[in-house]
Amino acid sequence: MSDIDFVVLWVDSLDPTWQASFAQYKGEANDCTSTTHPSRFRDMGIFNYWFRCVENYAPWVRKIHLVTCGQIPSWLDTRHEKLNIVYHSDFIPEEYLPTFNSNAIELNLHRIKDLSEKFVLFNDDMFITSPLDEGFYFENNYPNDFLIIKKNLPNSIDDIVMSSSDFLNLSVINSYFNKKKVVRENKNKYYSLCYGRRIIKNFLNRKERLFEGFYSRHLPQPFLKSTFEELWEHEDTLLKNTSCEKFRAPLCVTQYLFRYWQLVNGKFNPKNPKDRGVYFNLLSENISDAVTALSNGTAQTCFNDTEKLQDFYGVTAVLKNAFEQELSQKSGFEL
Repeated sequence: MSDIDFVVLWVDSLDPTWQASFAQYKGEANDCTSTTHPSRFRDMGIFNYWFRCVENYAPWVRKIHLVTCGQIPSWLDTRHEKLNIVYHSDFIPEEYLPTFNSNAIELNLHRIKDLSEKFVLFNDDMFITSPLDEGFYFENNYPNDFLIIKKNLPNSIDDIVMSSSDFLNLSVINSYFNKKKVVRENKNKYYSLCYGRRIIKNFLNRKERLFEGFYSRHLPQPFLKSTFEELWEHEDTLLKNTSCEKFRAPLCVTQYLFRYWQLVNGKFNPKNPKDRGVYFNLLSENISDAVTALSNGTAQTCFNDTEKLQDFYGVTAVLKNAFEQELSQKSGFEL
């Protein structure tokens, strides 16, 4: 029996109760409009295919923890033996609620009752798109990942929330870890040949005293629950400060901090990032490429909604039709 859980976050932004609560607290958001833009919350209408993908491509999963603020999809069979419906109030301390901040939700995931030590975190736009075994995510009880140095500089003023948050993440990492010592103790993971050409980035950065950033892919992320517990022991105040924010805000940590902590601790197995999957910021111009990932053997795909997606309903209709062609049969998770 598998000991790996999936955790997936979902919200129905068309729910009148959610909309009323959102309107009540929207004034507390920072000046960066991307934190309250509809693209951060709107449902693309394809979440049922997420469950079909899991049932077809990763049937070995021990349990699926569906995290919501109190909503349940109308088509979902909540009696499924592998499904655990988790409301925010079930695991997030009351003083942080209600929250519209995905960071606050993710920082507290370790509090979910019966969550396995090994779990994979999904957003509702991240799909398994090809058959995978348990070894795709974990080997020898460690997550599969990659430690590739990348300077995470902001591309524009719109990146201020994300870039400042990652600056804080890295500040925490550099406060606890000596880069030279980490590299020396994990040379086989830091200079793994499986990284391909990207290994050059690590060689070029070898003389820098501090970690300046890590290459990431916006795809499902394997975690150890103990990583969350360890960081909460070390940085309780910092994590609480982020959890208090109703919306994403500058200079607040993110779940990437937990990933970085695993990397610098050497608690991962090096893998080539190219094999982990593909990511699309959905647009009318790339939707045909995006749907190709459903049938070309791509392991995982993220279909990301952004402020730049003008034809939201047209693009998501194409995506939904493509899913239906690939996975037309209902899963056991659907009524």
